Amino acid sequence: MKKTLSLRSLNAYQESGDGTNSNLVNPVHTYVVAGDYKVTLTVNDSTGDQDNFERSLTISAE
Repeated sequence: MKKTLSLRSLNAYQESGDGTNSNLVNPVHTYVVAGDYKVTLTVNDSTGDQDNFERSLTISAE
């Protein structure tokens, strides 16, 4: 069975790990301090289902 997903029925919330967050569809974030961060994306659909995705990343000074 194939399920089609419409982005219009999803709500997304991103935490960047440095105290900033976004609910934009394609957020862009610039880290100003080098360090280790945990980025979390939370997605809710119109039926109330929720999924969380986490990724750890290391930002180095240029």
